[in-house]
Amino acid sequence: MPPGPATVELLIRPADTERMQTLFDSSEPVLSLVLAPGGTLRLLRMDQQRKVVTLAGQARLQAGNWH
Repeated sequence: MPPGPATVELLIRPADTERMQTLFDSSEPVLSLVLAPGGTLRLLRMDQQRKVVTLAGQARLQAGNWH
């Protein structure tokens, strides 16, 4: 993934679970979009030095509803 801004767009209807749910995962470059327990989205990206950079959403997504 080149440096700079990026856009991710999706429709999601999360399940009610206490497990981490992977929504998108790529192998090279390492980029993952996950839904954490409690309904918050997290974007994880491994940089060139193999350090994981995490962006966490503030809003909680309600289980069973489309977002």
